[in-house]
Amino acid sequence: MERSQYPEKYYQRVEKIAEESEIFQHPERFVQVRGKEFSLQEEGNPTALILYMRHGKSEYKEDVNAGFNPATDVDLTEQGQQEVHSGAQKISSVLEGLELKDVPVTMITSNKARAKASGQIVRKDLNAGGFTFSEPEQKVSQATGGVKTFNRSPKEVFETIESLCDDKDIDRYWRSGKLQEEHADFRDIESPEELENRILKTFLQSVDILRKMSQKDNRTEVVVAVGHDEVLGALLAKFKLINFESKDGRLGYGEVAKFYILNDKVVIEYAGKNYEFRI
Repeated sequence: MERSQYPEKYYQRVEKIAEESEIFQHPERFVQVRGKEFSLQEEGNPTALILYMRHGKSEYKEDVNAGFNPATDVDLTEQGQQEVHSGAQKISSVLEGLELKDVPVTMITSNKARAKASGQIVRKDLNAGGFTFSEPEQKVSQATGGVKTFNRSPKEVFETIESLCDDKDIDRYWRSGKLQEEHADFRDIESPEELENRILKTFLQSVDILRKMSQKDNRTEVVVAVGHDEVLGALLAKFKLINFESKDGRLGYGEVAKFYILNDKVVIEYAGKNYEFRI
């Protein structure tokens, strides 16, 4: 993420949270695996709910084609579009199950064309189902600002990395940290560790903001976010729940992760897994 995207005080706030929070220094002390799913009857209404969906399957034209036009070109495959429709149905079912259909939904998407297109499908499907939407709160938009792994042209990066890594697995090569260690020209690219740290800072600030918004509005805040698998992957890796170099335990295309934000903890559910963060 380029620092110029947001006011400097936003980054100062994020850094302050990181410096003062023990959860950032020792995240593994604050998380545990749950043996059960979130229960509205047992745990009560959450102060906020984030439904995070990975975009549908993409051809990734935007990342490798310099002539890609996000205004006219499609970066989702037909399968990807169906995956997003399925994800939207899951989102609708969750909200209806929690009796949150009357709460305006705040939608946030990554700036990538594949995420924006997925977000448009989700919004259209939810709108057809009778859901309403609110404009993204400025603070929420800042806190959940897009993940930008590379600081330069994706096409340039991918072509160069592909010529360097033996097995042609660009993603694994970057996650291993070898790219930055072995090639001085790529020292300015965000490393897996730096990504994990930034996502945790963003997560902590988002939880803080949504709790305050819930108190002000006296309701459960609902956020539907459409983005990329590295966001959830980086967060779980920071808490030592998955190995970021591996693709195991990652969010699939169109799959939805549920973040139930309560007063003293956050419950995360995805792909049959349940975690509890005591924050």
